[in-house]
Amino acid sequence: MTAASKAPVTRPGAPLARIDGGVPAGVGRRPRFSIGVTTTRSRDGLLKETMASILEQQFGDLEVVIGNNNAAQPLQPGDLGINDPRVRVANHRENLGLLGNWQALLAQFRGDYVTWIADDDVYQPDFLSAAQAALAASVSPSACYTAYTVHAGVHGITRGPAFRGAVTVLSGLDLLRDYLTDEKPLVASMGLFSRAFAVQGLPWQALAAGDRAGEVFGEYAFVVAASRLDRVAYVPDSLICLRDHAGSWGGRLADSAACERSARWLGTAAAQLLPPDLDDQERVVFMSLLGVMALRQTVSRRRNGPLEIDAARTLGAVLDSAAIPGWHAGGATGAPAVDPRGWLRVLLYQSRLYAAAEIGRIEKEAALQQITAAAAERLQLVERLSDELAACRCEVATQSAAAEERLRLVEELAGELAACYREVQIQTVAANERLQLIDRLTRAVEAYRAQAPPADTAAG
Repeated sequence: MTAASKAPVTRPGAPLARIDGGVPAGVGRRPRFSIGVTTTRSRDGLLKETMASILEQQFGDLEVVIGNNNAAQPLQPGDLGINDPRVRVANHRENLGLLGNWQALLAQFRGDYVTWIADDDVYQPDFLSAAQAALAASVSPSACYTAYTVHAGVHGITRGPAFRGAVTVLSGLDLLRDYLTDEKPLVASMGLFSRAFAVQGLPWQALAAGDRAGEVFGEYAFVVAASRLDRVAYVPDSLICLRDHAGSWGGRLADSAACERSARWLGTAAAQLLPPDLDDQERVVFMSLLGVMALRQTVSRRRNGPLEIDAARTLGAVLDSAAIPGWHAGGATGAPAVDPRGWLRVLLYQSRLYAAAEIGRIEKEAALQQITAAAAERLQLVERLSDELAACRCEVATQSAAAEERLRLVEELAGELAACYREVQIQTVAANERLQLIDRLTRAVEAYRAQAPPADTAAG
């Protein structure tokens, strides 16, 4: 399946794509897609890149609503250099938090399908084209997901077409299983959901009841809720790029106690959201996998701090809160008291082994990241010292050149002084010779006067 050939196209600097008798997409009609951009702080540079990745989509039948949580700094599209009727801003009077921002934007969406993106992430230019093709291929399911990539840092993201045409249609429960076992990577809150499912099927009540405990793992409740759907479309190409940096949402959540509270909330919410026809064994399997997911996310979110994670406690927080009959976390194995075939005991044991392996792997990666970061700091220090040394060498060379110039001048002056000294000696000898000549002449005159007769004698 390839991208829909009739999809309206919007390119940078080009007029808006026109559909339905020449009406610009998103103006005076219901758009195909509504995209909510959540922003919590003043980082307009990243927000501009996010907006560019949306407005330059090949499929242009969309609307964008920016949810500005910074009440102290209202925002308008013109502040971002945007003059596009498909874009509007919701300036909230207070910081609604991430979950509140999502729900406030949902109330303003008009599109057939809705989604959210943070103000530091970007789409590939064929994200919506792929979604449109996937939805058409699966008779308009209530949800569609794509794979994603993670970009380290805030600069250097390369955007370009990535959709190769492959679309998978599967049940929501199969998608959840593949997601929790890492077979289908996705960002749980960044799926495209039908507006009806987003309003009625997503767990807004559970999220609100969590008193913000759900903000750590709240997004995972989205894909758990989607497990009740008969059909979900999935595109295996990475059409979303997440930035991983110090100011990103995941990078700021380093409170292990908050992660444990959220894991307990996730267990309670997931137990209510999973399909009701699951038996206890299937429910334990999914809850165990969710617990592993919570563990991995807790550890990865503490990559910038000490790793003080109690694996059994965090996994138990999910399973205990699920209220599974027969489950108790205090036993030696954690298995239900009644388990004639021993399946649950094996599954729980395997899930804990998997959790321990994942934590060990992530801890090693975190340690490697710390070593790499320390090495990078040392390299920066070496480079700085090298620059300083080069500057010192340059200064020494400059001073040496100046000293050599002074030495040459001194030698030149010394030569001139020697020449002057020689000239003075010559003049001194000449002066002595003249003095001797004058002295001889003086003696000769005196001798001549002594021999001459007196003047009066000569006269007589």
